Amino acid sequence: MRYRFMAQFGQEKAIPLIEIRIVVNEVLSAANTLSRLWPRDQFITEDQWIKNQEQISKYEAKFWSMMSEEDELANRVKNAVSEMEKVARAEIEGQGTLFSFINQRIGR
Repeated sequence: MRYRFMAQFGQEKAIPLIEIRIVVNEVLSAANTLSRLWPRDQFITEDQWIKNQEQISKYEAKFWSMMSEEDELANRVKNAVSEMEKVARAEIEGQGTLFSFINQRIGR
């Protein structure tokens, strides 16, 4: 879909799709990191345990803040979707395209 969007509207207009892909990658990366941090329970020093807990908190925030208005990832996705809708409004509504012109009903 990204390449089709880029072909139809231009590469600079596809930046919101790239932003969504970046957000998805951040979520997947956080999940992967947490899967390695959560099971760790053996630490040599107190500082190592504290550092592990700080990292867990950092990556958990990607998921647990999803219900608040300050959720960075959700706001980035909302903004990207809004930008794509602005760019593709005529296409979404089926106006102003060759496809809509060709498929007009004749005589009605």
